[in-house]
Amino acid sequence: MSRVYGILISMKKALLWIILLLLNTKVIYAAGEFNTSIVTTYQFDDAGAASIIHNIDLINNLSHIYPTTYNLSISSGDIEDVLVKVMGDSVSPELDQQASVTSLHIPIRNPKIGKDQTTSLEISYNTKSFAEKIGSTVTLTLPKTAKGNEAESFVRKVLVPSNYPELSFSSQPAQTTNNLGELREYQFVGSGDQNLTLHFGTSASYDLKLNYLLKNTTSIEALSELALPPDTAYQRVMLNKLDPQPREIVVDSDGNWLARYKLSPLSKLEVTADLSVLVSPNPIYFDPSSSTPLGEELYWEQGSSVKRLAANLKNPENLYNYLLETFSYDFTQITRQKRLGVEEALANPSSAICTEFTDVFVATSRAMGIPSRAIIGYAVTSNSALRPQGSDIDVLHAYPEYQDPSTKVWRSVDPTWGHTTGGSEYFDLLDFGHITFVRWGTLSDYPLPAGSYRENRAGRQIDVVVRDNTLEFPDTSFKVEAVGETNYLVNTGSHAIVKETLKVNDHDVYVPYLPPYGRQQLTSNSTTSPLSLITSINKYLLLSGVAVLIGLIFLLWKKRHHK
Repeated sequence: MSRVYGILISMKKALLWIILLLLNTKVIYAAGEFNTSIVTTYQFDDAGAASIIHNIDLINNLSHIYPTTYNLSISSGDIEDVLVKVMGDSVSPELDQQASVTSLHIPIRNPKIGKDQTTSLEISYNTKSFAEKIGSTVTLTLPKTAKGNEAESFVRKVLVPSNYPELSFSSQPAQTTNNLGELREYQFVGSGDQNLTLHFGTSASYDLKLNYLLKNTTSIEALSELALPPDTAYQRVMLNKLDPQPREIVVDSDGNWLARYKLSPLSKLEVTADLSVLVSPNPIYFDPSSSTPLGEELYWEQGSSVKRLAANLKNPENLYNYLLETFSYDFTQITRQKRLGVEEALANPSSAICTEFTDVFVATSRAMGIPSRAIIGYAVTSNSALRPQGSDIDVLHAYPEYQDPSTKVWRSVDPTWGHTTGGSEYFDLLDFGHITFVRWGTLSDYPLPAGSYRENRAGRQIDVVVRDNTLEFPDTSFKVEAVGETNYLVNTGSHAIVKETLKVNDHDVYVPYLPPYGRQQLTSNSTTSPLSLITSINKYLLLSGVAVLIGLIFLLWKKRHHK
């Protein structure tokens, strides 16, 4: 599937017209036989629906060659109200509408003939496929035009309601920006062979309800753990309620939040987590992970084919583009349970789903010497045809991340959606709809993400709702708790404590990172009270006095014994 406007011009010489019809032969002419001017206007409404108008001028460079047909492929099966005009006259196109692509075959019965003559087309339609609204944010993905770079003039005009949030990202710079009262206009010139991605807004907020089932199948008491959605560079998490409460939450080297419970012999425990998540398409938050995984793991073997691919591609961006161009998403395999792994995925590039795109990226990046891991999470989208997800009861989605060699920042990419959307921007940044559940780096299949803690495949364990308002985080909350003779600082709040210096018993205690229910051991200097200090001194003096007394007795005994 490719989200591309295929602009293919069939040209026939007038003197050969009858012969070509009889022979039914396709003749290809050089692009220089026409000068092309393309102006496309996209006007969006509050709901994200778009009205699109393509104004196309075809200027003859030769006196005996002129256009007779025009074909347009639109990467959406959801277009309506198609109208076509050639030189101002209405034309009925041949419409071929598939699940995710609509093709228009337009006859040109009244072309302008002669050198420098212009044949003008106007193609208009409506669609809801180019916008993704999540809360107050809007993402627009406008498809590229095949051979758009060959047009002498290529202009895209994007009109959005003035109540859209401010434009926070554009994959191409806007040539002009105009305020038209109830509309804002952004004009882009050139780069017709590239998709145009626009983000309006800075972050999206979600409420999540996750259900887990823990089981102890042994005859002794056992410690069990479950993975909660963690903080990452792209998201901040607020844990509103965890029922029942865990013994503690620890953070592993990949930054995963692991809630630990003690289970009785041969017992089950149902756990419900209510969380809220703030998601950004850019890596702007603190990342608590510490690992830089490079080695081989199950599904990420670095055999000869992977090493050869790494040597040829050299960097993550080339690898990302290779996956977009070489792999094909197989929609018939969405319910497949078997994970192929990198070697089988490379051998069967047309049978890939998101796990194969991800495993190949992770293994090959590591073979390049670049730390990489897999993310398993939840993807919010209104267009599953262009942005497919797994459909394993609860919808999960896999995508990779790599550590930028220059900045050491972990950057998430999504080659699966980059491929299925025909080249939308999923390398330099994500969108507002990617929620991380777990990160697999040290291990390739642990910890398990939410949606995997179940007794059977019936029912759902994941519920995600978009918040109307932006998530706000409360103040830090903590307490000091004694366990035996050791004192711990415990995070009693709903979000992680990040790089804060806290006042504990009149002493400053620095907390680099501590999740909810997390514990940080305190040093004696920061927790010793004056009374305990005096007691410690008294004990020291008493022990010192006893030692001196024993020494004196020994000397007296030795002196008497010597005599």
